[in-house]
Amino acid sequence: MAAAAALPAYALLVAEPGDPSWTREVHDYVRARFRPGDVLQFNHAWTGESLRRFDGLEQAPPVLTPQLVEGGWRRLWYVYCTRDGDERKLREIRDRYEERSRAAFGHYEVYLFEPPGAADLVYLHDRLETARARVRPKTGEPYDCARRGDGPPLVCGPRPYQEIRETREKLGGQVRQAIWAHPLGEQATIELTFPAALAGVEPTFTFRYGITDAAATAKDGGPVEVTVQAGNVLLRRLEAPNEAAWHAVELTVPDGAPRDLVVSIRAENAGARHFCFDAVLRALQHPATAPSPRPAPGEPASR
Repeated sequence: MAAAAALPAYALLVAEPGDPSWTREVHDYVRARFRPGDVLQFNHAWTGESLRRFDGLEQAPPVLTPQLVEGGWRRLWYVYCTRDGDERKLREIRDRYEERSRAAFGHYEVYLFEPPGAADLVYLHDRLETARARVRPKTGEPYDCARRGDGPPLVCGPRPYQEIRETREKLGGQVRQAIWAHPLGEQATIELTFPAALAGVEPTFTFRYGITDAAATAKDGGPVEVTVQAGNVLLRRLEAPNEAAWHAVELTVPDGAPRDLVVSIRAENAGARHFCFDAVLRALQHPATAPSPRPAPGEPASR
């Protein structure tokens, strides 16, 4: 699993009296509420001991706008310095996401943001624990990938990179949460099935995929072929080229199609094809049951 992206070493401006206590309060407040799938960003950047307090928490570089849905993150903790921060960047974040809470510690404001309609979003990487994988060699009999007893990785080969697992990788210029699924050699196909992943969600969803930025530097790297299906119903054939990008495509499940989401992955040349993918689905909205209209005078009440 890739480490979180390193933050640029911007210098803190001269601290005002009370800064050490305020930075501790910010740290204690954020760490106590930080959940898996959260990401943290500072505006203006922190360095030194103040920043080291946050070791172990996923962080987004100050120079980039954190992409929550696109990056697979659920919530953004945004630490804004009212004295030195970039107000324009704060406005961009507030325009893009919904503010859930705000707390003030001296000249620091700590915001919690979520994507619009966050409660209805479903991320495919959360379904990996219930997924199953099968390898279909070019020649020979198919076989199932084993699952470790102590965790969700699906083991499809003897090498560490042949595990299918949740990961954090730099894809399209930003660190993102995704599913790692390196194609196997000898043109074998990996077939991943996410049972009932398409049940109870809107028929149109976003599928994202790409080669890691590091792997895209390989000069002779070939594409990865991807097939997305609803059970046995083809939704789209895709190709991830040898480029640092996080591609997105909108897919629609036809009426009556099976509810299992099936993703198949193969490559003619599997060398250094660090392939990742994810999908974002939205739960179906069930309109509140409207009260029955009162019967007109003289009409019997409906049963």
